[in-house]
Amino acid sequence: MNVKIALIFSLLLFAGLIVGFTDSVATSEYTAVVYNQSDSPLPNRNFDKMMDVLTHQRCMNCHPNDNIPKQGDESHPHNFGVAGGENDHGFQAIKCTTC
Repeated sequence: MNVKIALIFSLLLFAGLIVGFTDSVATSEYTAVVYNQSDSPLPNRNFDKMMDVLTHQRCMNCHPNDNIPKQGDESHPHNFGVAGGENDHGFQAIKCTTC
């Protein structure tokens, strides 16, 4: 049994050495991307557009922090005791499209 363990350990060590000594990408091949000051408002504008969508009332009703779906403009708890299911997709029989 000890011979098997020693053999497995030596094979794993040998495989690790092979992987360690293979040629890898040299860091000198990477290039740095430099942004000008004029480029900075664009990512901020894109982020703001994305946040407008993610924080829209319709999205926030279905994906709240407390895992209890809401409905309506005033975001009251969903009728019939609906709660989020596995993976935030709802239960199989009562998908959002059912209503």
